Amino acid sequence: MAVTKKIFLIIILLGSGLSACGSGEAKLATAVPIVATPFPTATLPTATLPTATLVKNRPTAVTTILLTPNVEISLDDDLEIVEITATKPPTRPPLIYRLPIEAGQQGVDWFIGSYVDAEKADGDAADFRGGFMTYDWHKGTDFFIRDLDHMETGVPVLAARSGTVVELHDGENDYDWEGKGRQNNFIKITHDDGSFAFYSHLKRDSLVVRVGDTVAAGDPLVLVGNSGLSSGHPHLHFEVHAANGRTIDIFGENLADFEPLYPDKPFIFAAGAAQREDPHLFGDLSRYTPTHTAAFSCAETPYFWYKIVGMAQGDRLRTLVIYPDGVVNELPSFVADQDYRFIYWVVYDAPLPPGTSIIRYFFNDDIANVGEMALWTTCE
Repeated sequence: MAVTKKIFLIIILLGSGLSACGSGEAKLATAVPIVATPFPTATLPTATLPTATLVKNRPTAVTTILLTPNVEISLDDDLEIVEITATKPPTRPPLIYRLPIEAGQQGVDWFIGSYVDAEKADGDAADFRGGFMTYDWHKGTDFFIRDLDHMETGVPVLAARSGTVVELHDGENDYDWEGKGRQNNFIKITHDDGSFAFYSHLKRDSLVVRVGDTVAAGDPLVLVGNSGLSSGHPHLHFEVHAANGRTIDIFGENLADFEPLYPDKPFIFAAGAAQREDPHLFGDLSRYTPTHTAAFSCAETPYFWYKIVGMAQGDRLRTLVIYPDGVVNELPSFVADQDYRFIYWVVYDAPLPPGTSIIRYFFNDDIANVGEMALWTTCE
């Protein structure tokens, strides 16, 4: 079957150098094919054992050297070894921070769009895995939900740890992009060890706690919102500090009782097909989700849209359309020209022939996590 292709693509992106809690401007770019490069290997810092500590008590006492992590050596006055003893291994820190949102299934209804910047240096951002899922000086974890419609259903923010509400702010809007200021709606909670947590970008007029309230882990506090310097995509910014102000990375310090769905390879958070007239297809794709349409007429052109997490420079998104007669048409690929924590993309083909067509997605040469979808086309 001869196929005449019409192609259109638009990209709205959140790259590794853009703030997920930033100005909220949608940035448009054109997909430019480049030579694919291998997915970068995360470089983790090399662990260094602390120097052995020489301990001396009274002159008549035995000198002891404590070697980390699990060995103790005792010496006499002539520095001869008296005893080698295995010490108790260091205990694992308690898992003290629970998931701070109640939003459904991770990777389907919500995902982590940015982690704490472990490098804490200008121009050298890296997350706790050594990857690009953060940006310079980001001090928290961003829990993104599906879209503004999801936000309007009311997505609860929960206390990640028990404590006392010591500060809060409300009244900032979630929608007026031009009029939004830097201030966002937030809650500050202190914990029994003096550490404290911020819950930010909260939905206006949704607070269920007041200053002075004591909360337990899992208690509802407020709803996820999009106030202040948000990207336009509603999310919770969760930030923890020690009593001395030091930023605590709950993943890097192994203090979370839940596992993040870290993108070791890119994955599609949401995808579908929409009609050209869908009001959210262009411009609002970062804030809304187009209505998925599974049936088209022969006169309608299907627009394929994607929301992708963790796409590294050189990664390639491929879309294959398998027509009812078995002919395969590969639409233009999108090749990432930089690292993207979150990216939106739209591409379309000519109207489909009558019958059932199968749409398959690939990242590089591997089939994507969403696999495939079927579209039905009828001609009257």
